[in-house]
Amino acid sequence: MAADPAGNIKMQNIIVFLDRAAPDLTVFTPRDGLWTNQSRVLITGATEEGAFVTINGQNINVQNTVFSSYVSLLEGPNRIELTAKDPAGNKRAVIRNVCLDTRPPELSVTSPADHIWTSSNVVLVTGSVDFGAEVRINGERMLVTDFVFSTSLRYVSDGTQVIEVTARDMAGNDASVTRTVVIDTIQPFINITFPLDNSNVRHRMVSVSGQTEPGATIVVNTETVIKVGNDGLFSVPVVMEDGLAKRSDYRRFKVRQDDRIRTDTHSASANRGIGIG
Repeated sequence: MAADPAGNIKMQNIIVFLDRAAPDLTVFTPRDGLWTNQSRVLITGATEEGAFVTINGQNINVQNTVFSSYVSLLEGPNRIELTAKDPAGNKRAVIRNVCLDTRPPELSVTSPADHIWTSSNVVLVTGSVDFGAEVRINGERMLVTDFVFSTSLRYVSDGTQVIEVTARDMAGNDASVTRTVVIDTIQPFINITFPLDNSNVRHRMVSVSGQTEPGATIVVNTETVIKVGNDGLFSVPVVMEDGLAKRSDYRRFKVRQDDRIRTDTHSASANRGIGIG
């Protein structure tokens, strides 16, 4: 109210609201603790009418109490602070922690080795991966305990099998390892064409010849070892003594399939009793 010397009076009413409450501030995205491989993250949310919003100190546009804005991230942990301030000066803050990870997870397959040959139709697959990563083997999700995974794959037929191990970390980065395994459950054959069994020879040096599975290894009395070629043919020199072969009554020829890396071996054998006459 104001009054002048003449007695005139003027009154004006002013309404003032006491507001001590912090404004509402709701952040829709991202969730706290988010891992991402994207260099920017979308911030969305809502506040009360008339409030101003800042993200990491930068003012952003609010329309009908709703806001959205992209924030650039640095590799590693990022702290994003959102603040809403109402006309009375009250503030409310919300923190979001976001981790930028653009590196693929470390995936190690310790078994089987690549290009392994095995006589078993069960293959053990083991390995390790980064914390929190999801592992799939041939599309099937595996249990990971203390960074380690393990499973056995059973195959119903022989031949080349491809094992694909994939890992995806919490940020969505992928890694993969492929292993090729050859299943061979059939024993190799061996056919000695010379010398004939129980035959006599005139010379101490005898060339034992024959054929076996391509790529196999020939072992003669554990002394002479050769690896045959793609045609499977072999010729192994053997030194004889008078009478029958110098080891017991026979020369024993053993073939072992071993043309790449093997976890198991199949063996076939043929015996010859040979005399020097």
